[in-house]
Amino acid sequence: MIKEILPGIVTVYNPDPEKQIDGIKKLGIKKAALFLSGAPLKEREEYFKLLEQIPELIIPFVHARSDMRPEEFEYLIRVFQTKVFNLHPETSFPLQYKLNGLKEKILIENSGSCREEDMEGYAGLCLDFSHLEDSRLRDPERFGIEYYLAGKYPVGANHISSIRPKLELNEGGYFSFDNHAMKDLSEFNYLKSYPARFYGKYIAIELVNPLEEQLRLVTYLKNLLADML
Repeated sequence: MIKEILPGIVTVYNPDPEKQIDGIKKLGIKKAALFLSGAPLKEREEYFKLLEQIPELIIPFVHARSDMRPEEFEYLIRVFQTKVFNLHPETSFPLQYKLNGLKEKILIENSGSCREEDMEGYAGLCLDFSHLEDSRLRDPERFGIEYYLAGKYPVGANHISSIRPKLELNEGGYFSFDNHAMKDLSEFNYLKSYPARFYGKYIAIELVNPLEEQLRLVTYLKNLLADML
């Protein structure tokens, strides 16, 4: 299976996602991931209008939200050829609408208190490597659960963010090693320590950095992870 590293349009902890959308257009990027986790309905509709103005844009992977209607999923599949979505676990973010016919396209992210029961009925796991690495560094019990899930369930996609060399107060207001803002490419070297089977088809960059910086990271990761892709 050929694996793709996708630059990301990120709405969480990002004061101006429109700049990233503009970067997609200016740089002629034809494939990107879309993280809607920080976008309520009205903002999503605005972003969709902007994205529709970019010719031939494909968004194969989308981080969806528990308040999204089935029609939004179907719209993304139809207009942007989306293949796979992810959601946070229902135990933390209960679904507001029934998505029974769409669950075969939805992965569950290893976020919060994700447990095995959260996986039931879904297509597999969206393994966020930065969550996994932060757990390894701070919470061995939590790391064991996430590592177990990654070994048992099919990994269909990944999120990747920075891992800082020391604990820092992050955008969410708590101390952690993972961060949605990249300072240096070396903050992704931790990815090399995980096995190839943990990598899904779509490896989505979850950073608030400009698209120019994300593209440099794509090149760096292709070299770093050459034997994983």
